Amino acid sequence: MNSILLASAVLLGSISTALAAEIPSALPAAVAPVVVGPAPKAPAPKLVEPHLHIARSSVAGHARIALTFDACMGQADDRILSTLVRERIPATIFVTARWLRRNPAAIAVFLQNPDLFELENHGENHIPAVDTPTLIYGIASAGSPQAVRQEVEGGAAAMAAAGIPAPHWFRGSTAK
Repeated sequence: MNSILLASAVLLGSISTALAAEIPSALPAAVAPVVVGPAPKAPAPKLVEPHLHIARSSVAGHARIALTFDACMGQADDRILSTLVRERIPATIFVTARWLRRNPAAIAVFLQNPDLFELENHGENHIPAVDTPTLIYGIASAGSPQAVRQEVEGGAAAMAAAGIPAPHWFRGSTAK
């Protein structure tokens, strides 16, 4: 599927307006750039409803973006999920065991759309998978090799228990 996907709003922290602003200049002249709206003027960042702009192309070699989302602890954002399903936009979702327990309806949507969603491991409790005791962004790391193993294996076990195929990838919290 050849498509160009840009976002003008924060989508679970996965796409920034800065990235979206850079992409149109990198596209070939034959591809019409997608206009991305201005960022909010508020002093503090706000979560806003996503505005997805899609331009499909059958020409090979055009720039594409892979969407990935971290499903950490909170509730699924039905606005984002329904947009991805309605527009048939594929995405990789990194899920934690904590998130899986809170979002059975979203899991059902993912499992009903295996052509759209690749579910991967984001850990058991969303703690940094670092084997030495330290604070990362104020979050205590796993702290030992055994605790890192539990974070990774606990996330994978929760996925299997939810009926999700075994993950191929792990993305730890805090990107450390």
